[in-house]
Amino acid sequence: MSDIISNGPVEGTTSASSSNADDIVGLARLLLHARQNNVAYMIGTLVAYQMGLLNFIFEYGVGMCG
Repeated sequence: MSDIISNGPVEGTTSASSSNADDIVGLARLLLHARQNNVAYMIGTLVAYQMGLLNFIFEYGVGMCG
């Protein structure tokens, strides 16, 4: 009977919550970095737009708002 009962945590619950926490922390770091270096991100966005890398995002936004 003691072989069936486990006193440890259920596998998968801690890794899912830590994965979500890592995603949130990563997004927060990215936003903080963009806030501190906004000119570099604006230039990078302009270059990406001129290269056509943002066309999908732009068309998606136009479809939602227009």
